[in-house]
Amino acid sequence: MQRLLSDSSRWTDFRRRLGRGLISAVSVAGLVVGLPASTTSAATPDFNQPHDWLAHSQAGAVEAGKDPLNVIISANSDITMPYALQSFLGIYGWQSVGIGTDVQNGNCISPESASVQSDSSSATQQVSWRPYGCANVATPGDPGGITHNHLRGWRQNATGAWFLALSEEHVCQVNGRPWHCIDPTGFDQGREDFKQQIIQAAHLRGFQLTGNSGSTCPAVVSGPGCLNVRYVNRAGGKGSDGVSYDGLVLVVTLRLPPPPPATYSATTGPNCTQNGSQGVVVSTPDNTWYPTSQGGLVGSGCNGQYLWTHSNGNTASGDTVKWWFHTGLASNATCDVQVYVPATSSIVATAHPAYYTMYDNNGNSHVGGFTIDQLKVNGWQDMGRWPAAGGSISVVLDDRGPTGYGVAADAVRVSCSY
Repeated sequence: MQRLLSDSSRWTDFRRRLGRGLISAVSVAGLVVGLPASTTSAATPDFNQPHDWLAHSQAGAVEAGKDPLNVIISANSDITMPYALQSFLGIYGWQSVGIGTDVQNGNCISPESASVQSDSSSATQQVSWRPYGCANVATPGDPGGITHNHLRGWRQNATGAWFLALSEEHVCQVNGRPWHCIDPTGFDQGREDFKQQIIQAAHLRGFQLTGNSGSTCPAVVSGPGCLNVRYVNRAGGKGSDGVSYDGLVLVVTLRLPPPPPATYSATTGPNCTQNGSQGVVVSTPDNTWYPTSQGGLVGSGCNGQYLWTHSNGNTASGDTVKWWFHTGLASNATCDVQVYVPATSSIVATAHPAYYTMYDNNGNSHVGGFTIDQLKVNGWQDMGRWPAAGGSISVVLDDRGPTGYGVAADAVRVSCSY
C-alpha cells in the first residue's frame, strides 16, 4: 500500500529505573522463539484478543488497503509506548511523525484505523514512527528495507497493551505519481527487524533475554532488566499491495527490577543540625530546660551540648522538647527511631523513666509512645519502627517521671523508607 509520509518530535520521558549499566555477558545467539501460549504474568494477561487483527486505510485514501497488527508491546511491560520504548530504542533513531503529506513540516504517514478493543470501535493510530522521522522518507531509487521501516500504534484500553503495525516500504508509482508501497516481504520483515532492534538494545543494557520454550521473565527481576519475546499465531493472508504476511505476532515484554526503596535519614537535637527537613522545638513555660554538655553526642552534626530539666512527677508541666523530621516520603513510609542518652554520672540524665510520645502527619496524629530508663542506659537506644504518614514524624519528650531525677534531651535519629 502506498504511504503518505510526519512531524518529528523528541522524546524526553524515560523510566528512572532504566539508567543502569550497558555491559553484558548475555548472548543473543539462539533467541529464536517458538509459539508458547504462556504470558509473563498469571495475574495480568499480556493483551486481550482484539476485535480485528488488521489496520485499515481510511475513507479517501489513494488506495484501499490493510496492514496486519504484527507486534504487541505487552501490558506486563515496564518499558512501553510511546516515550519510554522510543528512548530505549534511541540508537535506531525512531521518531514520531505526523499524519499527512507535508514532509517539510514533519507529516509523512497516512492514517489507518484499527479495532484493538474488545468491541468493534475503531480509532486512528495514536502513534506514528519512522526511523529518523520524515528526513528519512524513501525517495526514488531507495531499495526499501530496514531503514524505511515504519509503524503505527494503538493502545488497548482494558489492558494497556499496544498493538503495532510495522512494515518496510519503497517508492513506487501510482497513477503516474510517486507513492510508497510495501516491500515484497515488508510486513514480516518489518516485524523481524523491529524484534532484532529490541533484542540488541536490551543486550547493550545487559538485560536477561528469555523467549525459548515458553520461558518468561521472573516475577521479580534482578540486574538491569529482562526481555521476553514470543510469538502468537493467527491466520496469515495478503495485506496492502497484495503483500503476504505469515500471521505471526511478536509479543514483547520488557521488565525492570523494582525501584530501590526511597529513603530518608537524619539526626537532629537541640545543638545538632537543624534545617527545613529536621529540627527541634523547645517548649519551656517554666524556663526550666537547662543547657549542658556532660556526655552529650559529638558528631553526626551535633556539638555535644543538650538540654535537661527536673522530672515533675506524674503530671507534665508543659515543658517539652520535640524533634521533628519532614521525610518527604509517601504516606506508607515508616521510620526506625533511635534516641541518644548522654553518658554522665550527674543528675542531668537520670530519668527513671523518661516519657516519649510519637506523632506523624505533621504532628497531628498520635501514634504511640515509649519510655527510656535514662538512669540505666546511655548512648543510642533503638526504639523500633514507627509510621510516618503525611511525610513526617516527630518525637516529643515531656518532664513526667518520679521527682528527684533529671530528664535529658539530646539527639534523635531516624532512618525511614517505604
